[in-house]
Amino acid sequence: MIQQADIHQAKDTELQEQLVGCCLLQGGKDVLAGLIEHGLTPQWFTDPRCQHTFDAVHRMYSRSDPMIELTTVWHELGGAEMPFDSKWLDECVDKVPSKQMATYFLEILRPLYHRRTIKGKLQQASESADSGGIEEVHQSLQTALIDAAELVSDASPEKAWQAQLAALVESYHLPPESRTWIPWPIESLDKHLGKIGHELVFVASRPSVGKTAFGIQMMLRCAQAGIRSAFKSIESPTRSILERMVGNVREVNMMDIRQGHGTDIQLRAMDEAEKYLNSFGSLINISDRPANGAELAAWSQAEVAKGAQVLFVDNLKQIRPDPKIRTNWEQFAAYSRTIKYIRDDTHVPVIAFHHLGRSGELAESDNIERDADIVIHLVSDEAALDTGGFRSSESIVNCEVKKNRDGISGIICPMRFRKTVQVLEPFEDSEPAYV
Repeated sequence: MIQQADIHQAKDTELQEQLVGCCLLQGGKDVLAGLIEHGLTPQWFTDPRCQHTFDAVHRMYSRSDPMIELTTVWHELGGAEMPFDSKWLDECVDKVPSKQMATYFLEILRPLYHRRTIKGKLQQASESADSGGIEEVHQSLQTALIDAAELVSDASPEKAWQAQLAALVESYHLPPESRTWIPWPIESLDKHLGKIGHELVFVASRPSVGKTAFGIQMMLRCAQAGIRSAFKSIESPTRSILERMVGNVREVNMMDIRQGHGTDIQLRAMDEAEKYLNSFGSLINISDRPANGAELAAWSQAEVAKGAQVLFVDNLKQIRPDPKIRTNWEQFAAYSRTIKYIRDDTHVPVIAFHHLGRSGELAESDNIERDADIVIHLVSDEAALDTGGFRSSESIVNCEVKKNRDGISGIICPMRFRKTVQVLEPFEDSEPAYV
């Protein structure tokens, strides 16, 4: 029992250090303002170092000090007079993966603070029973219970949804450009489907129809809009994804270059593509390591902690199976739940890719359609190709919206897929069909 208590104490202390680290991040004054607005005070901290540091930061914020950073906070604390070393402040900052984690840390600490407060008030009431009369004990207990009820009410779901409602309404008063919306691969889909906010999207097709190109072009449009994305390529190695990206951004036939037939013009275009893609910096992160469901969930948490605003998973069929599950049907049901839990736990949109069966339905599991907010089938339109005027390397792909929980389903948007350069583009100026 003592060892278990020590473990809980260590985790509690680390959590407090992470919150302090969020307040000390460079440019973290907005984070500090948000934490204070959500009720964080020095009393929430039990670790003396954390309590003194947050108290100092709080004083500096209240005075509207222009700079709240490690050196100024250390000076506010009293410098060498403190019983701990200044390196401890750096250690707190190092424990924070991203300032976006501040609210997450706060909401974990909140019930711990409430529990300590309630316990303290009940202990006071218990101690009064040793010396006071019955009436005094009853009054102390009643006061403790009222205080406890107020603390519980402060963290109640009702207040939580009301705060979320206020934040929702406030967000829609902001200019559209201040909100993060995830674009589709081509603008015409943005127009007819609406951009993605927080949805779980499944995109499915038969092999070689263009689902990976769909995801890559979508990721590149996100980067162009300044949106950070993480791409988990379980099916293809990173090298293959990079080749497709190069082909897409400068319309380079990477097959020619791979086979040693690249022209000077193609090679120059490839060099330009490299420079262009490097300009995105950390807006794109690609991982090609094999993964089972648990490893995929861990990857998603790590990427969101680093700032990813949308996750791509390509594709479900390549997730390593759980040996305890015997049938493919049950495996894919588990994969679908994993992807849904990832979206629910990270609160960012997830775009997952899957295969269509020969019958044209989602392969292996109808659980996917139930879990998804949006389901899209990419279907090659052979009839359109028969009309002529197309190169052998081109195809017409219909983007069929089979499900759209918050929008219109039954839309069919045709796209031209130029396979040699991995580019999807609108098919002429055709309007979508409805079924």
